[in-house]
Amino acid sequence: MFTRTMAYQLAPLLTSVLLVTLSGAYAEDPAADLRRMAVITSLIPAVPPSANRGAWASSEAVNFTAAFRATENGTLQLSVGILDNVTREEMFSEWVDLGSPSSSVKVVSNPSATYTVNKTIQVFVQCSDGQVYYLEQMPKHAVYFVTWYSLPGSLPVDRAAWLVGRDSVSALMWKGKVAVFVRSMQVASHLYWCTGVARSFTPWQDLGGNLATDATVVYNPFSGYMEAYAVLSDGKVNRKDQVHNDKWQDWTVLGFSQPDMVNTSRPAAHAMSETIFHGMTEVFALGADGKIKHIWQTTCDKVVNPWGYCTWGLWGNIAGSLSNNIPAVYGHAMDRPQPRGQVNVLAPGHNVHLGNEVFFVGKNGSLWHVWQLLRDDIWNGPNLIGRPDEGEIASLPTITQDKTGGWWKAYVITTEWNVGIVAQQKNLSLSVERMASGSNLTVSWHVPADEAAGADWIGVYRQGDSENRNYLDFRYVQGGQNPKQPPVPKGSVTMAMYLPDGKYNLRYLVNRKFSDVITTGVDVYGGPQDENWVQLYQGMAIGLGKEGLNITLCVKDGEDTVKKFEQAWEAFLQREFWEGLKLLGVALDDLVIALVQCEETAIGEALRKFVKDLLNCATAQHCTSFVVDLVEETEIWFKDSYEIFGDIRAASNNFRLLKAYKQGGVCVGRVVKACINVDSNITKALVY
Repeated sequence: MFTRTMAYQLAPLLTSVLLVTLSGAYAEDPAADLRRMAVITSLIPAVPPSANRGAWASSEAVNFTAAFRATENGTLQLSVGILDNVTREEMFSEWVDLGSPSSSVKVVSNPSATYTVNKTIQVFVQCSDGQVYYLEQMPKHAVYFVTWYSLPGSLPVDRAAWLVGRDSVSALMWKGKVAVFVRSMQVASHLYWCTGVARSFTPWQDLGGNLATDATVVYNPFSGYMEAYAVLSDGKVNRKDQVHNDKWQDWTVLGFSQPDMVNTSRPAAHAMSETIFHGMTEVFALGADGKIKHIWQTTCDKVVNPWGYCTWGLWGNIAGSLSNNIPAVYGHAMDRPQPRGQVNVLAPGHNVHLGNEVFFVGKNGSLWHVWQLLRDDIWNGPNLIGRPDEGEIASLPTITQDKTGGWWKAYVITTEWNVGIVAQQKNLSLSVERMASGSNLTVSWHVPADEAAGADWIGVYRQGDSENRNYLDFRYVQGGQNPKQPPVPKGSVTMAMYLPDGKYNLRYLVNRKFSDVITTGVDVYGGPQDENWVQLYQGMAIGLGKEGLNITLCVKDGEDTVKKFEQAWEAFLQREFWEGLKLLGVALDDLVIALVQCEETAIGEALRKFVKDLLNCATAQHCTSFVVDLVEETEIWFKDSYEIFGDIRAASNNFRLLKAYKQGGVCVGRVVKACINVDSNITKALVY
């Protein structure tokens, strides 16, 4: 193992000298593995370069990814990535050198990028004179970062300052402004901050501290304020909380009985899913014993207290030590998944279920992580993720999150000095691309283990309908209409769909939520052509498992049944749930009569009991069988055992959006069948 400690030494001419301790690797750029890119996705389409690492030749405005890096020559460079239409992967251009503020003022920090109020990109760096400078993207031009600007005021500088780390600048959006934080180049280094709109920034404000590491600054979405974390000269992780737009509390040691930490690696912080008492932030640090430590907020309040808005739990270890034996990979002799170096090695992120993850580059030049599937779940790892196709990793990782589903992606600089991507592999495929209505379709998927939950599900939608609540059919990954355990990272389900002719999407959605992360499509032909009421009764018979029953011969007034169901769906749509249950019971009573008329007496009588439960619950205020839960998403539970609103919503969507009465009937029939089976099993349990 080798240790690299980066220092800024300000000579009399205030030029920065990089001092490191090496054991031979990366001789061309000894600080390579201290570098970290700033990676940001454009908010407005712009004209990018050609992304084939060759000529710059594109005139079409598209969305793009901008990757910035500082070079060993003290300049800032930009590579632009666009999505390849064939491979659907990001392809990055050659590096374009954006220079430095002047020939005597060189870039010495890693860059930090954010958006302006005008949705353009600003990128900030600290330079050899100790000051912060920035470039701003010209609208509609990806690579036009022309003029260097300095932030107002002068940060104090000590000529003999030694600072560990290159992540000294942080920029983020806050309340419509850009907030910039920087660590001063002083022997007793302080944290400073300012805010600005467009190119108008406030003077620097001193936030104090005697920082031994760079600082991490995060936004707390519950309090609406920012929080700063750093290891100070006392060797402890300290926090500093913003409590008003221009007021911060004093630096305070984070948590009780804090373990010894590596005092060259800044703590990492990331928002977790909100706790029941509004705790939002989790902090990670590299322990002196080689283990990753973490601590999290247990409560947050809207009223500021002497200890800030939030209270904290206790420090603990994440998963195993970073010294467990791991098999050699890629032909490298490697005994342990240890981070390569001890400076700012941890990078946080999260998965689609909002479980936090911590990433680091190992000694083998590959990416590793520890992770939890959900907040408060167990921690897993360290697990090897891999390396980019472009080669070995030669920098610290930058973790980004997909804006729709939350999938993470890691951007790195490779030993070939290109932008490398370590992305999660996910796939959703179908057994056929075109199917006859009523035939079977097998849906297969493969998602990473850290992204798979038992409540993930497959939804069917009209192509072009972006509202994920408008599903027409669905299966949880275990194959049914209610979720089970365990998760199924790789699997398949088979479903028969009785949809009208048209194009449909199948989407992989996460954790019983309406958030899709993978989509594919299928064409359906040969859809039902019968009258609406005939389709409805045929569908209900299929859902009940009586597909061969010619139930339409036993129906007196089918059109009236259609109207009754439509009235029930409208009540549910208006969130009149008890009225909806009553009307559903009235509509199902027609099905009872038809089943008895067709001599399906056993199932008819079982359904009659279910209808009686529905009507008693909705009208007689005697509800022992149904529970309506409206806390987050609507759920209606039968006998505390089976959730029925998933199929109710699917049936309603089929009626309302497509006039797909046969598919809607299938949803009605199968939920009735499931509830009858639940009731039967409960009765048997009581008898025995």
